[in-house]
This record gives sequence, structure tokens and C-alpha cells, in this order.
Amino acid sequence: MRPPAKVAARNDRRRGFAWILRQLCASEQLLDRLAAGDIVAVLMELKARAKSGDPTAINVLGEIAYQQCYLGRTDDVLEGYQASQLTSAQALPSMDRESYSTALREDIAFDKQMKAACSQVIDQDQVQSWVEARAAQGDGASLWLLVNLTNHMAERQQRLRDAAAAGFPEAQFELAWTIIAGQQGAAGTGTDMFNAGDLLRQSADQLPRSEGELAVCELSGCYGISADIDAAVTHARDAAQRGFVDAVIAIGPHLSPSQMDPDEVSAWTLVQASLNQQGCAGNGISVRWMKSATDTPGSTTITSNARTLADQFWQQYGAQMRELKQIGKQMTQAPDGQVSLTDPDARSMATSGRGTGIVGYNVQTAVDTKHHMIVAHEVTNVGHDRDQLSPMAQKTCAAIDEKDLTVFADRGYYKGEQILECEQAGIKTLVPKPQTSGNKAAGLFDKADFRYIPAKNEYRCPAGERAIWRYTRVEDGLTLHKYWSSACSRCTIKAKCTMGENRRIARWEHEDVLDKMQRRLNRTPQASRIRRQTAEHPFGTLKAWMGATHFLTKTIPRVSTEMSLHVLAYNMKRAMQILGIAPLMAAIRV
Repeated sequence: MRPPAKVAARNDRRRGFAWILRQLCASEQLLDRLAAGDIVAVLMELKARAKSGDPTAINVLGEIAYQQCYLGRTDDVLEGYQASQLTSAQALPSMDRESYSTALREDIAFDKQMKAACSQVIDQDQVQSWVEARAAQGDGASLWLLVNLTNHMAERQQRLRDAAAAGFPEAQFELAWTIIAGQQGAAGTGTDMFNAGDLLRQSADQLPRSEGELAVCELSGCYGISADIDAAVTHARDAAQRGFVDAVIAIGPHLSPSQMDPDEVSAWTLVQASLNQQGCAGNGISVRWMKSATDTPGSTTITSNARTLADQFWQQYGAQMRELKQIGKQMTQAPDGQVSLTDPDARSMATSGRGTGIVGYNVQTAVDTKHHMIVAHEVTNVGHDRDQLSPMAQKTCAAIDEKDLTVFADRGYYKGEQILECEQAGIKTLVPKPQTSGNKAAGLFDKADFRYIPAKNEYRCPAGERAIWRYTRVEDGLTLHKYWSSACSRCTIKAKCTMGENRRIARWEHEDVLDKMQRRLNRTPQASRIRRQTAEHPFGTLKAWMGATHFLTKTIPRVSTEMSLHVLAYNMKRAMQILGIAPLMAAIRV
């Protein structure tokens, strides 16, 4: 049954926001408020949260700032579009014409409201700086948002690869299709080359569209994807049941009745028409949308069996949507936006495979470099290591009653605030800085090419010019000083430095601590080798003991107990090797 035109228009707006904002962890309540026109209040709230460093708010605001504010159509363009569409709508039956005209005017009024809200609330440069700060920390969504902020093809491709490698589904989908389309250089080079099929499979869990496009490719084969009819049919059906019907409609006519019943294809076509009527297909408000929503259900070529199947599919789809909506509410209420249906404490953890992950736990260990004994350990359900350096270092100090400690860690632990805490506690850190900037790949100077002069509180750029202090502000919870030179406009090597008006350099108020650590690293070239030889050995041994399933228990308290038993057994065996059984037994008896 067709809903009122205004309801369909609101559904279409919600669908237009939801397809990407959900990937950015926006709540269902936020989507409802945006679609209902509560735009200024939503943007103000997002801005306040973004100022305090909220990652979801930063990324959602970044997407709205670009798509709705920067690319948003002016009032003149909107009115011209409305006039042309109303002219085209004269060919529709009167009832359809009236319904379409109402929905179109509702849509145009909303776009004008959005444009006005953008002018009132959004500062593009400020939002971009927040997104760039998140991207520098390896946030996949933020990296993806930066793709559209450059016209340099090589830099766009690098940013898309970085976002895909960080596991952001939309980036994986887009990169897959640039590779399939044959865009030169899109896949990367050497051992770091991406495969389109792998990207679509990795993103399919979260994006039904990826599974559907994988099915279309498997029908006859695409670049990096072999033809496989059975797999194409399976993936197309799975995608349709998850809401992406296009793949069944696309491949169905090319299959024999034994591979896919024509009535099944017709049934999904009816489901698509019903989604169009509701404004839930994501096709936008247009004359074509109205014709699709009205012509298909009345077609005389659709059999009664197809209509019966369509009713079944629609009921199943509705039940699934209700179940997913309930899970969505749980995810919204969860502090980290995740819900595990098998273990309430387990969370998504990144793995060594690019763009892949596993639901489980993150085990932290501190291992001494001389005997490879595990001095301290902790089980967490946070999917990264950035906030673990200081807690684990201080836990190690307490365990061995030692204040003079040097800590080796990999790039995943690099975070300024954590390194500062260690420095304040008298703990020396050796953590290499991750290379998150795409400037080197784009042929531009990196921040390391700019030399800081403490006595003058300024930078010397590669051209020899002075980049002086300009202002200080708080971004993502950090107090940052900004520097740039007035000579950029006449610089002969500006093309190697920046595409903007000035090359701006940000310096954290405690960056001297990071510089001090970097000097220690430069004096200790063997640091990474020592860390690998020390920290990886116990993990390799324990995983070999555990077997493929690793932990056998669930929830953090039980998994922590299980891990403690493994650590105890490992340390006992190490002590036996180091001291011998008899001396160890004697020491235990004391």
C-alpha cells in the first residue's frame, strides 16, 4: 500500500542519510531527527561533540559538511530542477502526478533548509581539521572522508587504499570498483596490491551492496573475480534478503530457469517496486521513481505465483528488518557501538589480514628482554592498543618494584598522551611513529621535512623560509599550535609542499616529549628487533598451546582467568628452563 507522499519523501531522505551515516556509527535517533527536519539542532549537537573529540560526531559532521553543505545545490539550481521535474510529471496519471508533486516539493524544501543550516552552523575548515586529526590516528572512516578533499588522482587512490586497509567498508567497496573499472594505479603495486574480489568479500558482511555487486561480477567474471554461476546466485539471493535487490534483477534474466526461477526474479522486482513506493529504495524523488513505483505492480506479465512469492519475501524482509532494528537499538545504547550475539564482552579485533577482523579479546603482555618471562598481562576488549602503553608500563613497574624502566612497543601503541604519561612517571619509551600521512605517496613534503627551532618557536621549511607561530586551539582534546610561512604564495617549490594557500604545520603542546623519544629511537636502531624477539616469542608459544580456538571461555572475567593460567604455565616452564627444576622447587618452598 502506498504511503502518503510526505511520508515517502521523509523515508527517502532517511534512506539517503542512513546508507553512509550508519557506517559512520550514527544512531537511528539521529537519522530520524535529520529526516524530520531537525537539522540545526542536530548539527549544533554534533559540532559540540566534535569539539570534545567524539570520533562518531567528527566523521558524521565531516560527511554532512562535504555532501550536504559543500556539494549542496543552491536555491536557484533547486528551483530549476523542481520546474523541470514538474513539467515531466505532466505525463503521469493525475493521482500519481499529485502525489509526486507533493513529495518533490517536500524534498526541495528540505534541501533548502539543509543549505541554510549549513551556512548557519558549519565551518568547513574547522570540520576538515577535525577529520584530518582523526585520519592521522588511522581512523578508516576519516581516511575515507579525506578522499574527496583532493583532486590529485594518485593522492585520492592512496587515501582510498589507506581507508580500505583500515577496514572501512565503503572504502573497500569503492576501491574494488575503481579496480574493476580499470583505473590505472588504483590497486597499488607489489605485495601491497589490492584484489577487487577480496575487497567486496571483506565489506559484504556490513554492506549488502558489496555482496550484490560481487554476484554481478561472478555471473561472467570481472577483473580479479572469476566467473562462478552458483556463487553468483547464492550471493544475489543473500543480498536481496538483506535489502539489496538489484543483483537478482540484474543477473536473473541471464540465467536459465533451472538456475533461477523467472518468477523469483519477478517477485523481487515487485519487492523493489514496494520499496520504491515506501521511499526506501534509495533512488531519490524523480518521475522515474514514481513510474517504477506504480507501473511494476500493475504489470500483466507478472504471474500469480510471482506475486505470492513477493508477499513471502516482503514478510520475511519485514521480520528481518524488525530484528535488525532491535539489534540497532542495542548497538546505539552500547558505549562502543558494538554488540556480540555469542559473547557479550567480545568485540571486533583487527587482524594481520588487510581489512579483516575477528570477534574476540585483546591480550596485553609485558615481557622482560633477558629471560622472556611475562611480567604483567591484561585482557581487554578494546580493538586497538593506542591506550594501553601507559597502563601496561605502570603495571609492569608495580609488578617488579622498579622505577627505572625502558619500554619497547610497536607502532600500534603510539599516542602522544600515553607517551607523555610514561615520561611523567619516569618511564622511557621507544615507540616508532606510524606513517599515517599520504603526503609522501603524493610526492609532497612530510612534516619531518620541516625542522623545529625551539629557541625561536618556529619551523624552517625545505625552502629555507620561516614558518612562524600563528595561533593555538584545542582539537580532538589536544592543545595544538599552528605555524605557517607568509612566503608560500611566491615559493618556487610550493607544488611539492601543498595544494592550499599555505602549508600549515600543527605542533602539540607536549611535542618535545615525542621529539625526545624519537632521538632515543635514533640512538637505538635495534629497538624494533629487540621488541619482536621479546614480545612475539611468548605469544607464538601460547597460541601453539591453545590451538586454533584460542580461548575456550566467554566474558572478560572468565577469559582473564583462563589467560592467567596460560601465563602461569608459560612462566613456570621458562623458570624450569632457566633455573632447573630442583632450584625452582627449592625457591617455591622458601
